[in-house]
Amino acid sequence: MMKRNRCFNIKIIINKIRGGMKMKKKALTRGIAAVLSTALLGSALITGCGKSDEKETKTSEGGKISALLIQSQNNDGLQRMFEKLEEEENIKVDAQVIPDDQYLNILQMKQASGELPDIIQYNIPHLYNYLDPETELYDFSDEAWVDELLQPEVSQVDGKQYGFPLKANSGYQCFLYNKDFFEENNLSIPETTEEFDALCQQIKEMGVSPILLASDAWVPQIWMTNGYARALGSDEAAVEMTEAVLNGEKKFSDYPEMAEVIDNLLDIKEKGYFNDDIATLSWDDAWVELSDQKGAMLMGEAFMIPSNQAMFPDTRFGVFNVPLPFDEKDQISISSYTSGFAAGKDSENIEMVKKMFAAFATPDYLNLYFEDAPGLPAFEGVEGGELPEDILELYQKHMDAGTYVTEMNLHWGSIEPVFSEKLWTYYLEALTKGNMDGKAVLDNFQADVEKYLKENAM
Repeated sequence: MMKRNRCFNIKIIINKIRGGMKMKKKALTRGIAAVLSTALLGSALITGCGKSDEKETKTSEGGKISALLIQSQNNDGLQRMFEKLEEEENIKVDAQVIPDDQYLNILQMKQASGELPDIIQYNIPHLYNYLDPETELYDFSDEAWVDELLQPEVSQVDGKQYGFPLKANSGYQCFLYNKDFFEENNLSIPETTEEFDALCQQIKEMGVSPILLASDAWVPQIWMTNGYARALGSDEAAVEMTEAVLNGEKKFSDYPEMAEVIDNLLDIKEKGYFNDDIATLSWDDAWVELSDQKGAMLMGEAFMIPSNQAMFPDTRFGVFNVPLPFDEKDQISISSYTSGFAAGKDSENIEMVKKMFAAFATPDYLNLYFEDAPGLPAFEGVEGGELPEDILELYQKHMDAGTYVTEMNLHWGSIEPVFSEKLWTYYLEALTKGNMDGKAVLDNFQADVEKYLKENAM
């Protein structure tokens, strides 16, 4: 008989954890705490029906919206939302779906040529580091759905609503592992760095890759955006370091703990704990190997499990916070961003976009999104689906203890174009070519940052 994860409906869990108390939005805290401290109350969508003249009016107001979608976020639930939009509102989304590793290049080409589509899908607020919200994106602050957001600060800039979020946030970063493999081999979750090393060695001796690492540029960087934040120890320290480096007062080399994070990753590689095909293994194939027990663990985000579970129904996945030598507090790193959309400021179809977003903000639509990929909805009244118990327990443990930090990428938002283009490449080169240690990686990045700041007069 197939073993199953214990799962809990998000609404039930939220009510259980916080006793059904509903807090004002201004009291919401950062990270997942903002959502889990709010009881999600049901709401009803009132739709017009019955009269043929109303249907004819709706049809006459329909049309086509152009969209640029990123492949990894173009899931079945979103497609069902698009289909419902066309059926009920006569609005067709004409989408161009771009592979993740090509997306930013295509977006920037369209930006340079003045050919931005009506809607752009990407991680928010990261999108605001590539498109200037004030001059290039439409401000939706006056739309009614803004008042229903559970965590508006995640998708806003200076209090203005330039993005339409689907999720409240993306959860937290941690190790994902094959529960069946661990149970079949009597393996335990490590609580110390020594136990983690012993676990990896034991798995390696079985002929299985202890940790899977994919070649997609954004994958190795999860180790660092998580590790830097945990090594610095607090959001205050991360902000202080970022400001000092960007203001030219200090360099990355003044923070040796940053290089230690990279060197720790390289040390894991040197011990043979990663798969041999880092340079070629794709993220999707890494999940296949995790399910097939060719690999036992990988670094990712907790909510990646419900997003991928439907593809591997016979495999149980779990989460744990990996112990790291530079983090004595055992903190988790919060992924304070969301998948969502923005609209071009000069879109000729902005009224249709408004209608689309108004529809997408309702449970009738957004419930479809979370049917196969449970998560934390951006709006009140939406069913987020069922999440495995251990995902919520690990979160609650660290929220209660106050042992959490925000991932470093959020603090580095103003230099995102250079760190995603340069730094992420250095990580992969260091892992696959062995041509740099942590200090060399950050020295190269320091030069890139200084050049970028000079060219952009920051």
